[in-house]
Amino acid sequence: MRKLWISFLVSLLLFSGILSAQEPFVGDLVRVESLVYGEPQKGAVIERLDRIENLLFGRSLPGTVAERQKRLVDFVFGGAGEEYPLAFKVASLEWIVLQEVFPGPLANRIDKLEEMILGSKRTDKPVAWRIENLMKLCVPTGEIKMSEVDVPRGQLVKVALLTPLDSRNNKTGDQVRVRLVDDLIFNGILVAPRGSMGVGEVVNVERAGAFGKSGKVDVKFKYIESLLAEEIPIYMGERAAEESKKEMEGRAWAVVTSFVGLGVFGPVGLVAGAFVHGEEAKIPAGAKFYLEVSEDVKTRGLVLEGVAIRKPSEPKKEVEPKGDGEGEIKVKKAE
Repeated sequence: MRKLWISFLVSLLLFSGILSAQEPFVGDLVRVESLVYGEPQKGAVIERLDRIENLLFGRSLPGTVAERQKRLVDFVFGGAGEEYPLAFKVASLEWIVLQEVFPGPLANRIDKLEEMILGSKRTDKPVAWRIENLMKLCVPTGEIKMSEVDVPRGQLVKVALLTPLDSRNNKTGDQVRVRLVDDLIFNGILVAPRGSMGVGEVVNVERAGAFGKSGKVDVKFKYIESLLAEEIPIYMGERAAEESKKEMEGRAWAVVTSFVGLGVFGPVGLVAGAFVHGEEAKIPAGAKFYLEVSEDVKTRGLVLEGVAIRKPSEPKKEVEPKGDGEGEIKVKKAE
C-alpha cells in the first residue's frame, strides 16, 4: 500500500512538472489568444496555432512552435520591420473614428469597426487584410505614426468604476475593473485612449457592525492598459486622493485613501451604541475618481500631430488593399 502511495505521489509530481513546463512553452500563444479572443483557447498547441494564424493571416505559417509564436507576438504586439503592431492599429483606428476604444476581444472590436464603417463584417477575409482595408478608408494617407514616450510617475488619470463595491458582497481577491474617462496624452503622444480598461483587486473587506461601525472595502489598483495593450502601473497617490475627494464631494458615500489604495467606508452614524448598526460601504458603478501612474514608464503611443479625426456618417465603399494576396499588412510606418 505504501509503495502504491509513493508511486501515486511521484506520478502527481511528474504530471505537475509537465503542466508547469507547458506554461512558458505556450506563454506567447496564450498572450496573443487572450487579446484576440478574450481568453486562452483549449486544444492541442498546433491546432491552436493553425486556428489563430488562419484568422489573422488566412493561412497556417511554417516553422517550429517557438518560431510561429514569435511571429504572432511580433505581429500583434511588437511590430516587425516596416510594420506597426496589430494592437496599435486597431486602437488607433477606434480612437480616430470614435475618440475612444471598445472593450472586449480584439476580434470583436474589428467586427464593430467594420459594421460601423462598412455596414457589415468581413469575416471571410483575414484580419491582416481587414485592418489594411480600414486603414485606407479612415486614414487619408494610409499612415499613422507610433513613437516611444516616457510617462512620469505621478501622472494623473481619471477613471470610472465598472465594478460596484459593497462591503456586504465583496470579498478579498475580487477583481475590480475601471475605465479611463479621459485620454491619457503626454507630450503629444496618445498613451491610453478614453475607454481603456484598468484592473484592481479587493484586498480587505469589513462588514458594518454594532456601535455604529461602518463597513469598509480596500482596493489596490494594479494597472491600466495602454494603446498597445501594455500595462501601465497605477495607484491611489496623494494627488489622486485630493482630486478624488473634490470629484466625490457631496456624494452619499465617503471615499478615503488607505495605505494600499482606495478605501471605501459607509456613512458614520450620528449615534453609536450597542443597538445602532453601522452602514455598509457602497460605491456604485459609474463613480469617477483619479489614480496616478505609480512609476516612470517607457511605452509607445500614437503621435497626434497630423492625425485627422474621422466620424463616418454612412458606410464607405471598400478598397482593395495592395499586398501579396495572403493577408500580409502593407501599411508602412510614417517617416
